Amino acid sequence: MSFTSLPLTEINHKLPARNIIESQWITLQLTLFAQEQQAKRVSHAIVSSAYRKAEKIIRDAYRYQREQKVEQQQEIAWLRKNTLEKMEVEWLEQHVKHLQEDENQFRSLVDHAAHHIKNSIEQVLLAWFDQQSVDSVMCHRLARQATAMAEEGALYLRIHPEKEALMRETFGKRFTLIIEPGFSPRSG
Repeated sequence: MSFTSLPLTEINHKLPARNIIESQWITLQLTLFAQEQQAKRVSHAIVSSAYRKAEKIIRDAYRYQREQKVEQQQEIAWLRKNTLEKMEVEWLEQHVKHLQEDENQFRSLVDHAAHHIKNSIEQVLLAWFDQQSVDSVMCHRLARQATAMAEEGALYLRIHPEKEALMRETFGKRFTLIIEPGFSPRSG
């Protein structure tokens, strides 16, 4: 063995107070030094392993955080879409309900107005017929026909052919005259 390849070990302990260093002391110091070096290697390996594990935990945490963020964004988008769809359905239901209520109210007003118009026409015709020289059967027939036609939205008057000139002169274009040869030509 060459002296240039001898291992050199530095011992960081105080030398004994004696002038002679015993081999047991040196052996003990070398054993302690070897154990200390082994402990340093083991602790360094433990620290390195812990550091790698910590880095992996941090990387996993960042990855998990990104995944959670993506999931949250997807859930928020789904909730937003779902909420908008529900709100749209509710709005449409309310809008349809209001339209139906408006339609019902409009129908009620139209029915009331039609009933009022029908009654007014009937009263006017009955009052007018009372002032005319036409027989009562004809008056009642005309009143019923006028009432029925008013409900249908058109006024037609069925008359005997002999009364056509008189009716056209009297009513003008207020009624659509329908000639009925089977009616009685009597006048009052």
